[in-house]
Amino acid sequence: MSRARLRRFLFRAEFMGANLRRVDIDAIFASETPRRAFETIEAQLLGEEIASAEDEDARGRVLEALEAAFAEKVLLTPEWLAAVCDASPNYLRPHGAATTSFAISSAETRLCALLIGAFLPLAREERGALLVSVIPSLADISLLCALLCRIDRSEFDLDRSGATPAIGLESQGAGSERSLAASFFASYIEAARSGLFARIARLANTGGIWTQCAPSSILWFWFTSGQEQEAYLFVKRSMQDPRTLGFVLELALESGDAGDEIVAVRRWSKIIDFNTLEMRAVELVMSSASRADRSRARRFLDAFAQGKSDLFK
Repeated sequence: MSRARLRRFLFRAEFMGANLRRVDIDAIFASETPRRAFETIEAQLLGEEIASAEDEDARGRVLEALEAAFAEKVLLTPEWLAAVCDASPNYLRPHGAATTSFAISSAETRLCALLIGAFLPLAREERGALLVSVIPSLADISLLCALLCRIDRSEFDLDRSGATPAIGLESQGAGSERSLAASFFASYIEAARSGLFARIARLANTGGIWTQCAPSSILWFWFTSGQEQEAYLFVKRSMQDPRTLGFVLELALESGDAGDEIVAVRRWSKIIDFNTLEMRAVELVMSSASRADRSRARRFLDAFAQGKSDLFK
């Protein structure tokens, strides 16, 4: 073992079995390559077998360390961007948590804001080239799809980056040449979208969209970036396939005002044929031999009923 590898091994061993403190996280990011740093942190978190609330706190400290690093000294590179994207499932869905949109939205917002902050010091052309460069190699594209959607919805302050959207620009949509994402990533935005579309097409052909950490983010990017029919038909086919129907039933579940689950019918009807999905759910309740399938279907039907009633309030 080389001296450098031995130092890295001893450094990681020093932190194993101890509570992961912010100072420990800072040291790991400072001493390791981006990908190895995330692997070291994840090994520690999984090795500690801590309660979910403690795990959430620890992951929050990891994000705090990343935010500080990019704000103070770390320049966003292809290695850093790919490492953050590939590590993101552990923060959007820690330990394989639920795929529902409300379960991931808070962490997704924070990760997107973190990336925006990391992109800001770069010139627009540099941002775009960097974005395009990592897309082919990513294991999970959920975070980048969410990032482009959120930029185009004007969820972040982009003015200080040189992206100065005109009044009314937001309403032109993500497919417009003058979208906010185009302003932020310059002419590279079309190449970025094409790269993501190519990845989505391959995932759709294999059903792999449903194994990505945030299928809802991918579907909304697909739908709002000029391929509405393709996204709609993919979801329609998925609800006819017993292997993927369960994913569609959970896709539109969100958190209601009272903390219960609800389907936002008006918004999701752009992507989901609810008449067909309701019939498929009823079929599962009536005839499925799987208790898990029946439970999932009832869960959807209850949330769907709540969502429909909200339309008339």
